[in-house]
Amino acid sequence: MKSFATTAAGIVVLLLLVAPAVAFADSVTLNTNAATYSGSSTITITGTITPAATGTNVFIATYNPASMLVDAASVATNPTTGTFTYAFTAGGSSSWTSGTYTVTATSPTATGTTTFTYNAGGGAAGGLAGLSLMVQAPSLVYAGQSVSVAAMAMFANGTLATASFPVAAYYSPGGTTSNLPAPITTAAGLTVWTWTLPAGSPDGAYFVYLEANNTASGLTAWALDAFTVNSQVANSSISGLIAALGANLAANFTAVNANINSVLTAVQANGAAISALNKTDTSILTSSLANGAAITALGTAISTQLTSLNASLSATLSSQLATLSSAITGQFTTVSGSISSLSSSVNSQFASLSSAVAGVGSSLTAAQSSLGGKIDGVNSQVTTISTGLNSLSGKVDSLTGTVNGIQTTVGTINTNTGTLNNLSTLLYIAVILAAVVVVLEIVILIRKK
Repeated sequence: MKSFATTAAGIVVLLLLVAPAVAFADSVTLNTNAATYSGSSTITITGTITPAATGTNVFIATYNPASMLVDAASVATNPTTGTFTYAFTAGGSSSWTSGTYTVTATSPTATGTTTFTYNAGGGAAGGLAGLSLMVQAPSLVYAGQSVSVAAMAMFANGTLATASFPVAAYYSPGGTTSNLPAPITTAAGLTVWTWTLPAGSPDGAYFVYLEANNTASGLTAWALDAFTVNSQVANSSISGLIAALGANLAANFTAVNANINSVLTAVQANGAAISALNKTDTSILTSSLANGAAITALGTAISTQLTSLNASLSATLSSQLATLSSAITGQFTTVSGSISSLSSSVNSQFASLSSAVAGVGSSLTAAQSSLGGKIDGVNSQVTTISTGLNSLSGKVDSLTGTVNGIQTTVGTINTNTGTLNNLSTLLYIAVILAAVVVVLEIVILIRKK
C-alpha cells in the first residue's frame, strides 16, 4: 500500500514538472476596422494576446507596400482579457502609396499579422512633396553600455529637413516601452540620442521607433531600427581589452610617425646641404665626399632606428595580441566549461527522470497485477455469496410453503374447534333439559302417590 502511495505521488510530481511544457502557447490576433482606407482616414486596430498578463504591452508597426515603416506605437493590453486598441490617421507623407499594407503586433513571446488596402488617390497624401526619415542603431551592445541612435530627416528633393520627434522610444524583449532621452541636434536634419542601457536589461532584440514632424511643411515620417543585447558575447572585459589594444596601437603608431617625421626632417636638412655643396667648385667637391660619408653614416643610423622601431613595434603588438588571445581563450574556456557542466547536469537530470519514470512504470505494473488478483478474489467471493443467497432463497421459499401449510392446518383446527364448541353447548342444554324432565317426572310421581 505504501509503495502504491509513493508511486502515485511520483506521478503527481511528474505531471507538475511536465505541465509547464504543455501549457497553452502565447498568441496574438489583430484586426482593422475596415478592409480599405483612403486619404486621411482613421485606422483602428484591435486585437487580443493569449494568455492575458499584467503589465504587458504590444508593439504595433504598420508597413507600406515597399516594407517601409509608416506608423508605430507601443500599446498596453487589458490585464484580464488581453485585449488592446490603437487608432491612427492614414496619409501625411509620401510613404503612403497605394497598395496593400501590413500591420504587425508583437508581444514578448508572439507576433500577429493583418493587412489592409490603402488608396493614395483618395486624399492629399499621394501628392505631397514627401518627408523621409532614416535611423541608425548599434548592432550589438550589452547591459550597462552607452547606446547612441542617430536619425536623419530629409525632403524628397534630397535636402535635409529640421524635424521634431513627438515619438522617440524603444521596445524591449520584456514587453515594456521606454522613451529616449532628450536628443542632441548636431546639424539641420541630424539628431542623436545617447543613453546608458540599464544594468540587468534582458538579452534580445530592442526596437527603436521614431516619428519625425516638419512644422513648416506639415509632413510626418516614421522609421524603425533595432539593436541586440547579448551580455555573453559583447561583454565589457573583451571590449575593454580591444579598446586598450586600440589605444596602444594608436600610441605606437603616433611614436612611429614622430620618428619618421624626425628622420625625414634630418634627411631634408642634409639634402639641402648636399644641394648647396653641388653648387660649389671642385675643391669643395672633395669635402662633399666627406659629407657623403656622413650621409652614409646618417643612412645607417636611420636604418638602425627603423630596425629598432620595427622590433619594438612588433614586440609590443605581439605582447598585446598575446594578451588579447589569452583573455579571449580564457573567456571561451570558461564558457565551454559552463556549457559542459550544464550538459552534464542536464544529462544527469534526464537520467534521473528516466529512472524515476521507469520506476513509476514498474510500480504501476505491480500495482495493476496485485489489484487484478484481489479483484479476481473478490469476484470469487461474490460468486460464492450469490450461490449461498440463491440456496437460502430456495429454503426461504420452502419454509414459506411450510408456514402456509401450518396456517391452513391451524385454520382447519380453529374451524373444528368452533364446531366442537357448538356441539358441547347443545349437549349441555340437552342434559339440562333431560334433568328438568327427570325432575318433573319425579315430581309428578310424588304427587300421584
